[in-house]
Amino acid sequence: MPAARSSIPTIAAVSIVAYAACDLIHEALGHGVACLFVRSVKPVSISSVALQTDGVSRAVAASGTVANIVVGLTALAALRIAHRFTAGTFFAWLLAATNLMNATGYLVLSGATNTGDWGVVIRNASPLWAWRIALIALGVSGYAATVIVVARRLARFVREGMLGSREPGRLAWGAYLAGGTLLVVASALNRISPALILTSGASTGFGAMAGLLAVPPLVERETSAAQPQGPALPFRPAWLVAGAIVGALFIGVLGPGVSL
Repeated sequence: MPAARSSIPTIAAVSIVAYAACDLIHEALGHGVACLFVRSVKPVSISSVALQTDGVSRAVAASGTVANIVVGLTALAALRIAHRFTAGTFFAWLLAATNLMNATGYLVLSGATNTGDWGVVIRNASPLWAWRIALIALGVSGYAATVIVVARRLARFVREGMLGSREPGRLAWGAYLAGGTLLVVASALNRISPALILTSGASTGFGAMAGLLAVPPLVERETSAAQPQGPALPFRPAWLVAGAIVGALFIGVLGPGVSL
């Protein structure tokens, strides 16, 4: 009998929901909620690429990354108690990976370019070059740790027979392509600047999430004795409906942006 293969439509649908959630966690849960506690900063509009505000605050700027880290670590903790690899388990795993990669990757980007949220946080810091180097070092080490940890979480499901050893590559590549495409398409509709298609959509969707592609080799290294045949992610119509609805709203509504 041929080995079971994970459903590509299900992988794409779960990935769309996870990537959209990661974006909203950063912009709405992070920056948006922080604005409620900082009177000098008022939100003007929200889109897939930015929460635009009237006023600037270090706390508001840092809050997007903080929200990603908190949610990412919470999702990682939840994976410890999972006893089956379902579409929901894959969503939790992907939520952990995308949030932590987005957070640590942002530190590297801001440190290297002195732009973005953490460019605001370290503005007027002295000496600036030392702060930028610290951001890069923290981001690189955190990103590497993220890739290793999420790979180990996925490897557990393979070792314990809940997922076929050939499936991590299919899951990682499917998520990377589907989620990255979602962010780029949504960013193409933004009304702020065409440059954000590259600096936000592509840099987040394909740049910050590139660590997903390093996961399958790490899983294979830790599960070399596992049987290649095994359970896979089945076709799940409910997730297809959720992915279609979330994708349409994310692109059609958050792509152009909503005035607040």
